[in-house]
Amino acid sequence: MLRVYARVLVAVFVAIAMAAAVLLPSVGLGVGAAYLLSAAVFAYAGFSREDTAIVRSVVAAMGSLFLLVGLMVALAMSILGFPFGGRGWEGGLVHAALGGLTMACAVLLPCDDESVPARQEAQDMFCELPLYGVLESRLKSGPRQTKDRSCGRCTHPDHGAQ
Repeated sequence: MLRVYARVLVAVFVAIAMAAAVLLPSVGLGVGAAYLLSAAVFAYAGFSREDTAIVRSVVAAMGSLFLLVGLMVALAMSILGFPFGGRGWEGGLVHAALGGLTMACAVLLPCDDESVPARQEAQDMFCELPLYGVLESRLKSGPRQTKDRSCGRCTHPDHGAQ
């Protein structure tokens, strides 16, 4: 779900970039480039097959960036009144809200490849250790257990072949 959220943000940011470039002739290209850069970062998170920790970190970092920039824009527009005569602080608050939502999604939404429980992953990693069979054979004086290459699961009787 987190990767889907990142992909949806890519589509939204590309649409905003194109609309800004067309509708805002004076600053549209700069705003459009900033949104396209954000879309590229979210595209990396959404479409890459990286580890879930990297995807979560990228999405959370972009969310915190949007939160901080949105709050700074809102404060600058409301207090100092530039560059549009004090108008536009609402846009900063919208960016801050989007950043907060993005950070919450980075923490709460599961990635699509997190369907295997963490305990099972740790057990599988333990079975892949080269010393596991050696230690087991020394403790029980039994034959070294191997990993079944056809299904990728450990065939050790204590773990129960799945």
